[in-house]
Amino acid sequence: PGVTPRTSSDAISYSWELSPAHVNLDLANVTANGRFRPTLVVLPDHLRPGATYRFTLRAHFRSASSFASVDIRVNRPPYGGGLLLSHTVPAQALKTPIRAQALQWNDDPEDLPLSYSFAYKRQHDLNAVSTPFGPTAFAVEATWSTPVAGEWIILATISDTLGTSTSASQTVSVDATPLTSNLASEMVVRMRKANNNNDGAALMQT
Repeated sequence: PGVTPRTSSDAISYSWELSPAHVNLDLANVTANGRFRPTLVVLPDHLRPGATYRFTLRAHFRSASSFASVDIRVNRPPYGGGLLLSHTVPAQALKTPIRAQALQWNDDPEDLPLSYSFAYKRQHDLNAVSTPFGPTAFAVEATWSTPVAGEWIILATISDTLGTSTSASQTVSVDATPLTSNLASEMVVRMRKANNNNDGAALMQT
């Protein structure tokens, strides 16, 4: 027996809807493949962090139709905290440790624990690259043990378990210090100690 070919009227058609509808799924820069396919891909930065959206897929076949919906809450980055710097005044290059603390950051329970990373960069250099104090860790503080003279931005990046992050920054001024023979010897000792202990964080600061 022959096989009857399927016509366009035999095909299932799909359409997605989003509520609240402040995002236009018909725009090419909002979705990766449009809203008339079985799979919907919304591109980054269009949905509001912390908001809950209802995604509805409608299927149509000839004169019949059906739909299914799912509510999805968009992950939001850590919130509510700040960055505190503490050091003696004036801060002196190579001598004054600068302690950075990322305090009172919160997130949804399912996104915990938070992790923290700290870095510094030149304040007035648009092309400045951040140099980390050390590796990302669960500790809420880190210390720049041997700061360099100049105007600096201290950065803290706070991340949740899903990789969503936010940042905070503070500025600090570090005065120049004459490089005496005693200070140079002390620096060499610090570098040797860090190398012997495989302390990468300390090596990055010396």
